[in-house]
Amino acid sequence: MLEKFDDYEIIESMRGGVGKVKIERAKNILKNIKTYARLTLFPGSSIGFHKHECDEEIIYVLSGKGELVTSEKNLPIYQGLINTCFENEFHSIRNNSTDNLVLLAVITKC
Repeated sequence: MLEKFDDYEIIESMRGGVGKVKIERAKNILKNIKTYARLTLFPGSSIGFHKHECDEEIIYVLSGKGELVTSEKNLPIYQGLINTCFENEFHSIRNNSTDNLVLLAVITKC
């Protein structure tokens, strides 16, 4: 099956973050995947610090630069990096650059 990211929504203060995030979700995904989406964090925007209580997430940085915030440290992120957030872990992502930060996010079901 082939699919494009055609529809999108703009979310303000995503998970308690600041600014706006554009989210484009795939509709026809595998049964054990909760979300498959392309996220665009506009300059100065962030996804708030949150816990993955009953799921896990893999984020691939498609383009741009930003910062990954975990319970333990803050790390720079940039094109080509992969972040894995396991069940019961916390994280946040900030776009602290002047360009868009574009991510591919895959979140599993419980």
